[in-house]
Amino acid sequence: EIDERHGVRWVGHSGFFSSFMYCAPERGIVVTGTLNQVALISHLSELIGTLQRWLPARGS
Repeated sequence: EIDERHGVRWVGHSGFFSSFMYCAPERGIVVTGTLNQVALISHLSELIGTLQRWLPARGS
């Protein structure tokens, strides 16, 4: 299942595999790959984003 809210979308076929893309411009992340690869990156990105919100910014 693809969760569009997290920026993951299907972009077509690449050989035998479906290609998916994850885009998080605010974090400078754009990746394409299999759904598993893209889902992993999107989850890591969400986790990093959450940590950045909770941790105080350095040098402030």
